[in-house]
Amino acid sequence: MRPLTAILWALLLAPTLFSAGKTRVYFYLYEVTGTSAAITVQQPASGARALQFRAAYFSCSTACTPTVEKNGTISSGSTVTAKTLDERAAASVSTVKTDATVTSGTTVFSDDLAAEGKIIYGGELYLPVVPATQKSFTASIAAASSGDLKIYIEYGEPQ
Repeated sequence: MRPLTAILWALLLAPTLFSAGKTRVYFYLYEVTGTSAAITVQQPASGARALQFRAAYFSCSTACTPTVEKNGTISSGSTVTAKTLDERAAASVSTVKTDATVTSGTTVFSDDLAAEGKIIYGGELYLPVVPATQKSFTASIAAASSGDLKIYIEYGEPQ
């Protein structure tokens, strides 16, 4: 096949190949003074969509341990509203909670930071829709002494 023909075929197929689905991106910034902070995003019990954890940013004024876990059991927490940059986008169908009590999760990232430490976890986690199962991911910080803690999360919901 000639190079020009290949380019034309690529241009013709590009809209088909790259329009398979749209993902709405949501984010939440949680700032607290204390020894712990956490943000959990959970699929809804019904009408679930897949969840795509995109990134987490952690910042601590004291030595701390940031962690990312998936599929823990959630028993409490304060429900908050995630934001999106697209003003026309529908609200997130997932539940976002701060300082939720999460147990039995699988740790996918953990690190120790010195005082005034900052780190970005950019590993993508994809939580598929599984009937009658609520999947989740949690970004948390545990500090030995009280300090200013910040967690920023970004996640997507394929439409």
